[in-house]
Amino acid sequence: MNWLGMLVGVAILFWGRRLFWLFVGGVGFAMGINLATRLLSGQAESTIIVIALVLGVLGALLAITVQRLAISVAGFFAGGYITLYLLNALSMSTGPLDWLYALIGGIIGVFLISALFDWALIILSSITGAVLIMQTFTLDPTLSAFLVLALTVLGIGAQSRMLRGGATHSASPGHS
Repeated sequence: MNWLGMLVGVAILFWGRRLFWLFVGGVGFAMGINLATRLLSGQAESTIIVIALVLGVLGALLAITVQRLAISVAGFFAGGYITLYLLNALSMSTGPLDWLYALIGGIIGVFLISALFDWALIILSSITGAVLIMQTFTLDPTLSAFLVLALTVLGIGAQSRMLRGGATHSASPGHS
């Protein structure tokens, strides 16, 4: 199980944003291992791995099919809602044209959520990958925490270079 966790951790650490489905699947796998180990303590290791793999595959499928739409819809509604709120709060309501401003705010919201989502995904996937890697070792807690931090910084650096380098056309939600 250690080599599989290490492999998934390295992949998520360096390509979690680019391969969004891998990040979600990896988190599903990690949670599956964690839960199955706790809830099925007497079961064979192969049973635990199968349960973890099933949860990982389900997570990846959900990420591919639902996530892009959910993030876009959330960004659109948040942008529209915030726009309407600001128009109202600043006493700039235009009555019948409010829907147009809400639409423009919604479109801006989709772009903003996409941009911010990339950075949130980079940070979360780097931390998750680092933790998965370090869980394969038995080290002093202080050393382990330092190495998680160092790996996280390494992952953020690598993924941000990919983001800046234009490697954005993969499975990340804001990019088609």
